[in-house]
Amino acid sequence: MTQTSRTRLFPYAVAVGVTAAAVVARLLLDPLLGDHLPYATFLGAVAVTAWVGGWRPALLTAGLSMAVGVYLFVPPRYTFVARLGPDLSGLGVFAGVSLVLALFGEMARTARRRADARGELLRITLASIGDAVLTTDTGGRVMYLNGVAEQLTGWT
Repeated sequence: MTQTSRTRLFPYAVAVGVTAAAVVARLLLDPLLGDHLPYATFLGAVAVTAWVGGWRPALLTAGLSMAVGVYLFVPPRYTFVARLGPDLSGLGVFAGVSLVLALFGEMARTARRRADARGELLRITLASIGDAVLTTDTGGRVMYLNGVAEQLTGWT
């Protein structure tokens, strides 16, 4: 398997692993929660997956979570049948919130990639200027020196 295909599969592996961790957490909380809040731990799993891998792996986590949640924690347990009423509406709310989390996670990832690209462009631009450039914070502490400024000042 190539590095590229491993990198592409990593977010989906995270999706499965985080979902499994959410199942274990919900099983541990089952004596406290019983038949209530069957998807409580799964929302965190969707959020983590969206942050790490984007909307597609987050939707995988949501789908796995809904299937496992219905099977293990919604009465009648150990079947994929959800009763009409609160159980089915809870599933719908979970699906909607998961979709919102997936979209917000994707927007955050896009913004982070864009900021990283702009920061790299700024770093390259400042490093290639023929004049000495140094930046300071509001307290007057030097935060950045380009190569020419390092040569002139002797600072690194």
